[in-house]
Amino acid sequence: MKLLRKRLTPLLYGLALCLPLGLKLGVPLVLVQGERLGLFGSSSSDAVYTVDRVDGFMVTAHLPHQPPVQFQLAGLAESDERWQREATGILSMLLEASHNQVIITVAKPKQSSSPANALVQLPTGGYIQQILLSDGVAQLEPRQLDGMSAEIVQMLQQAELSAQAAHKNIWSQG
Repeated sequence: MKLLRKRLTPLLYGLALCLPLGLKLGVPLVLVQGERLGLFGSSSSDAVYTVDRVDGFMVTAHLPHQPPVQFQLAGLAESDERWQREATGILSMLLEASHNQVIITVAKPKQSSSPANALVQLPTGGYIQQILLSDGVAQLEPRQLDGMSAEIVQMLQQAELSAQAAHKNIWSQG
């Protein structure tokens, strides 16, 4: 469905450019109807989890009418107690603002009894890992980047580099 949306949107806009003016007046109505039908925008098929508990970089969340599941925030290294508290505080504020709703994408499947590594995305589209890295309250763990797309890895690396360049928190001179 996502692929269909990605291909239809430019096609419809391209078609709109080729239409005579009289027909163009009806195009906004068609686009509004398309949005209403869910042909454009973010996918509604993503499962939205409700976060129950946060313990460091460990998140316990559940889907409606499902038992809770534990996830490790993928790509983040364990840090000392001070920065862990800072990261947990920021994480709590982000979750409060999103009404504890997140979209979880498993980056590395579960092995044995350890929780799965997952990318945690806010409903607004931002990744929690990216925010924590760019605020300088977390560091990347290169060994945990396996299984992630190159685009996500680059986004996380860029977030960490921007925090380093700005000497934020963990990266400060003090």
